[in-house]
Amino acid sequence: GVSWAAGSRVLSQDESELSSSSEPVCSQSSQLSAEWRNVFSSLPKPPPCKGHNEPCVLRTVKKDGPNRNRQFWTCARPAGSRSDPRARCDFFKWVSKSKQPGNKT
Repeated sequence: GVSWAAGSRVLSQDESELSSSSEPVCSQSSQLSAEWRNVFSSLPKPPPCKGHNEPCVLRTVKKDGPNRNRQFWTCARPAGSRSDPRARCDFFKWVSKSKQPGNKT
């Protein structure tokens, strides 16, 4: 019989097919990079917050009510005291309803 060293294992058919792919790994990597670029290029460009002129973050309403799942822009800085210049400013802007996923208006 065949003896295996500790930690060795037999590759399944799927794994051996993947490991012997004729396509170079760098080509697969560049294809994945291009696909991710397409995903991120479809995201809206964040507006700058008025308090710091820095890119905002996109958030989604989770609370039950008429605005549930609605998206909005807000300052990306952490919460803090209003007197702390390092803290989040009061910038708030709804994402236009026509650009909401699943919205036909």
